[in-house]
Amino acid sequence: MTGNLLAIGFYTPWMLTGILLASLPVIIHYWFRRNYQVTEWAAVQFLLSAVQKHSKRIRLEQIILLTIRFLILALISFAMAEPFLSGGQQDARSGGSVHRVLVLDASYSMGKRDFKNTHFEKAKTIAREIVNQSAK
Repeated sequence: MTGNLLAIGFYTPWMLTGILLASLPVIIHYWFRRNYQVTEWAAVQFLLSAVQKHSKRIRLEQIILLTIRFLILALISFAMAEPFLSGGQQDARSGGSVHRVLVLDASYSMGKRDFKNTHFEKAKTIAREIVNQSAK
């Protein structure tokens, strides 16, 4: 039986320790959760009935928000670990094709002149050099 084995690897696996840091919102959530003591008096009875109606919805919103915070931090950590697939696909770091995106600032401040050229003209020249060097 022959077949390609598809495996996942990481260029910087130590960045996965950031997933442990993603647990910080959970720890903070449970650390600062308070248990309130109820004092019975007339106005509190009306407040308790209002809170009991909305407590399930509020608790669900808090759990969803906590989950989103955890996932954001975990995904950032995962992305910083630079995952790659090996097995049949060409690796960009081993000489495969690479896509580059150049972004030039065209704001008013780039119109400032130094001697004979503007900053924008200098940025275009540098961008052309990068493109010419990457074509080699």
